[in-house]
Amino acid sequence: MGGWDVIIVGAGPAGSALACRLRPQHRVLLLDRAAAGAAPGALRIGESLPGAARVLLQRFGLLDRFLADGHEERGATVAQWDQREPVWFDALRDPNGPGWHLDRTRFDASLRAAAGAAGAALVAGCGRVGVAHHAGCWEISLAAGG
Repeated sequence: MGGWDVIIVGAGPAGSALACRLRPQHRVLLLDRAAAGAAPGALRIGESLPGAARVLLQRFGLLDRFLADGHEERGATVAQWDQREPVWFDALRDPNGPGWHLDRTRFDASLRAAAGAAGAALVAGCGRVGVAHHAGCWEISLAAGG
């Protein structure tokens, strides 16, 4: 295995989307800590994506896939972090329109699948990554373990 133009460490949403974006022009290797087919490590509750993400998903060629995945559209969000009163965000006043409640496991898997379909190579179960420079070339060593 070798001859990569780009090696992306991390096959979460950002790494997978980047692989999709770069793949048409570059040979891309995408490294994922999780083993192939592994169940998600932690239950993720309340994950969402704002309507502004529609532009990015479209630009990266992922919007149709995302919409087909069936994430539930959300019209409003109420958040209460450090303030005393809750803060409302609603789609009616958002120029980007509604966002979505995410099934994060499905979202992550779909983006990894899109990267693979675009031609990126995926190495799952990758633990430690070593980097060295020899004779004008970069050498990457991978250790198993997630």
